[in-house]
Amino acid sequence: MSFLKKVFGPSQEEVWRQLSEEIGGEFIPGGVVEPIKVKARVGDWTVTLDTYTVSHNNLTTTFTRIRAPYVNPDNFSVYNLSP
Repeated sequence: MSFLKKVFGPSQEEVWRQLSEEIGGEFIPGGVVEPIKVKARVGDWTVTLDTYTVSHNNLTTTFTRIRAPYVNPDNFSVYNLSP
């Protein structure tokens, strides 16, 4: 085991590859601009796990997000609700 791995643990890529294998998902390696992603089918849904970074002034924060796009065939909206 390398010194860095002993100190910092496994990389995001290693962990997300293992996750994708365990859930039967697809590991999508990142690139220069694109983040690493894991995609998995859950019933009729495609769920995507990835990260995105927000910069403000001299600070950057990286967030991990999970997305499951929803098609709204009935045009449901909280604004359409009436008592």
